[in-house]
Amino acid sequence: MEYSTSRIRLRKPSPTPPERISIASLYKNNGPILTPRRKIRTIYRRPKGDTKGPKIVNTGSQGTGTKRPRLDISLPQVERFSPEGHQPHTPLDGSISNEENVIQWPVCNDANSPSSHPLAVADDISAPLSPSPADHALHLADKFAQEGYELFFESVISGGLSFYQLSKKTFVANGWNTQKLEASASHFTHWYHIHASMEGTTKIVVCLCPDSKRTSSCFHSRFILEHGDTYFPDDDDMPLNHDKPTFILRYPWGDGNDQYVNVMSIPPPRDATIKNSTVVEYFGKNDGSGRWSCALDTTAVHCTHIAIAKTSNSIRYERRLNLILIARKVQRSRDESNHLTYSGISYIPVAPPVWASIPSDALPRPIVDASHRPNIISLSNTSSCNCLSPRHNYDPSAPSITQKCTVYDLLMHWETDIQLQRCPACNFARIGPDCGDLGIFNYNNGILVTHSLLNDYINAYTASETPFAAWITVISRRYSTLSKPQGFLDPKIFRNIWFAYAELIQFGNDMMCPQCGPNPSAVIWDGVSISFSQKMALPSLRPPTTIHPESLVYDKTVRVKETQCIPDRGLRKRIREIFTGPSLSGGMELDKGRQDSGSGSDGEELRGVRAEALAKKKEGLKKRFQLIPQVIKDLSELDNALGSLFQQYFGMEAVLKNIDVPHEYKDLFLQIAAEENALQMMNARALILLRQFILSPSYLTGSTLIHIPSVYNIIQYELQHHLRILPNTLKICKWLYTRGESVRRRFLVHSTPEIIPGITFDNSDWQKTGSYYGMPQLRNRPAYPSLKEDIKDSAEDQKGGCRKYYSTYSAKRLTGGIMVCWCTHSVAYGFHCIPVAEGRNDVFAAMYSMWSKAPEVVVYDFACALQPYCVLREPEFFQNTLFTIDDFHSSDHTKCAPACFLKTYKNSDPRLLRLNSSAAECGNQGLSRIRKSIGYMGQERAMMFIKVFLSVWNRLRIVNMSK
Repeated sequence: MEYSTSRIRLRKPSPTPPERISIASLYKNNGPILTPRRKIRTIYRRPKGDTKGPKIVNTGSQGTGTKRPRLDISLPQVERFSPEGHQPHTPLDGSISNEENVIQWPVCNDANSPSSHPLAVADDISAPLSPSPADHALHLADKFAQEGYELFFESVISGGLSFYQLSKKTFVANGWNTQKLEASASHFTHWYHIHASMEGTTKIVVCLCPDSKRTSSCFHSRFILEHGDTYFPDDDDMPLNHDKPTFILRYPWGDGNDQYVNVMSIPPPRDATIKNSTVVEYFGKNDGSGRWSCALDTTAVHCTHIAIAKTSNSIRYERRLNLILIARKVQRSRDESNHLTYSGISYIPVAPPVWASIPSDALPRPIVDASHRPNIISLSNTSSCNCLSPRHNYDPSAPSITQKCTVYDLLMHWETDIQLQRCPACNFARIGPDCGDLGIFNYNNGILVTHSLLNDYINAYTASETPFAAWITVISRRYSTLSKPQGFLDPKIFRNIWFAYAELIQFGNDMMCPQCGPNPSAVIWDGVSISFSQKMALPSLRPPTTIHPESLVYDKTVRVKETQCIPDRGLRKRIREIFTGPSLSGGMELDKGRQDSGSGSDGEELRGVRAEALAKKKEGLKKRFQLIPQVIKDLSELDNALGSLFQQYFGMEAVLKNIDVPHEYKDLFLQIAAEENALQMMNARALILLRQFILSPSYLTGSTLIHIPSVYNIIQYELQHHLRILPNTLKICKWLYTRGESVRRRFLVHSTPEIIPGITFDNSDWQKTGSYYGMPQLRNRPAYPSLKEDIKDSAEDQKGGCRKYYSTYSAKRLTGGIMVCWCTHSVAYGFHCIPVAEGRNDVFAAMYSMWSKAPEVVVYDFACALQPYCVLREPEFFQNTLFTIDDFHSSDHTKCAPACFLKTYKNSDPRLLRLNSSAAECGNQGLSRIRKSIGYMGQERAMMFIKVFLSVWNRLRIVNMSK
């Protein structure tokens, strides 16, 4: 019996001598990448005499991407047969030549030979069975199925194929094109539902995709069976069944212009199964005026599923998201250091962009020749696979393969060879080179992107408002300007790549100003309305305001009443009323010198209106004038010097004589009649200096009272005009010190615990916790159970008293924005996500948790309410801090005392003139560039996006300082 070899010759002659290679060598490309492809002939041939062997089809056409040659297997209905005691035959007694696109297998020329039949058994039972074309077909089919699943798995993990969990039993995913070996188009007609349930200990998975309908199995089902528990871990918050509308994803549509695609999974009102569930898409703006489409009936405009989607408000009308379930995408597990285990093949840290480098950068930058393109990217000691943690590294003793990959650069993409190795853990060819030394980020061994291209987007979005969609459009047009048009990456894939690359950038400790140091003495706090959906917030969100299980509990901290300088509320109100409005001096002669004007009926009417207004004004002045005796009496009961000083400048006799009153005395009485507590006027440090002045009154000791402007200005006035400090002034200073010290001691019910050196709280998982600061966390926020407002502190609770509150951060089912800390040089020291709405707690908790010593000056646009909030809870920690309102927001605080404003202290302390109170507004103006992009991100990506922006922002300012 003789065998001959039948050849399929597609292009090149066979090299000599022929060598055995794997089926993978038939592929010009071994990855899910889009590259220019050439036109390939279609070849079909069977061996002579073989009517049931496999047919080899190699097809292709000119287009935008290279596709793998497809093996179309036509299998005979056979069974594998092995007599008892007989070992199964070898898979294939033939060879596969290393000649390009040439397949060889043995063919029997004797049609009557028993061994030519797949069920035939040799006479000699000890001899191995002869290989058959059916066995060879099964062998090749297994090869192609395994490699096809490898591409499917890679596409799911890298985000190229969307795979979401709707409930504990229900999933939805993009379709998979088994011919092109790529995810189907993202259009809603290519979404399929999958159901997974347990029957005893057996998991049953049913999918409705075309492959599953043909063969009862598909890659979707295989992924759930083999990897479902890993990438969709059990979650108690996940509903059991998919019986409610569920939001899947949102992505920009077209060139931006606030146009988005919203994808929802809609079950029927009754008898919800995956067969009658469908996907509904909404194209357009977030006002509901766009186009709706249903996958079950693409021509329907008002079908039941669309009506359900509309009533559930599953799109964000005006950036609002109603109570609709959010699908869970593939989860990425974390290693022991809480870093993402799947982010890309590249894992070695990289340096920041060269244009944003600062002297403290320690990580060296690779010297990359942009004009040099390596012919092959080889494996090295740093090569690894990212399927598990710790990573499986390159084994020099194991075999390797070579495949094609595509490298995307600033102007075009280009192909090269990359060396890979099969990973023993996932059994996929995913151990690949890191490529960091080449200035390249290796995403999945098939798609590689240069650092210069990824840094270009950092440059774009930190310089101006540039969403991903707009920038990708620019790059795509740049690619199309070449002589041979080339396609750019899919936007969803590029976003995944950029965030994976951003995790590797080592910005270091750039959240610190080189001039202010690690603990700045003056800080500016401000909230920014950069927010994402509350539904996208993770359960692990833990800003500094969170009460930790190990937090200290202070039961004795209760609200302290009557902490103002003047305890009597009525007296404070009468003093302010006397000084509010026109001056009382000469008030009884308002109509003196006035002459009637006008004639006729119009003049008569005008005179009547003026007379009525004048009478009303006189009545108001008279009422204020009549308050003076009672005010003098009440002030005298507090302190004789107070009553005497008020009578001297603001008594009835002084008003009638129309004497010229220095404004310094009026400012003093307005300050002591304020509703703010006494420590807002004079903190603990100021009280110590005031006591020294009382013991030794002089120009020298009086000049130290710069942080009590109302007292300091009177002392300077009297020293200048009277050459001495008047007795009443000195007595009032004694009364102020006594009152201020009494209030301070009433607040001081507990001490600040000492910090244990070297012990800090781990905050490395900042993307999960939603809090990132340049200094370590030293304390947890304590609990104050006796304070009702400590349980709920938001903008809605802060509308009383000061009328300045946060209308910008209204609760529209979005997070409350972010709270950012700035130094006077507009360098950000950190930020955290506000879960619901901005409040005083955000500033208090961040300072108490991160600062070893409270800042000397705190500038905040709601400082009038922040000061009592902080002093009540941690009186010792904040007793020396000056809380002030910045100049920009001063006009909003019409009822606040002068001691609350920074400009009041600038007149007495010239050093504060260097304090740029608008530093936060400058930073917030920059952060507004990313507001739109953040609005459609989840928590982890939003945190990374903000962190990169602030790091670049800080670095550019640090560079400018050094010039």
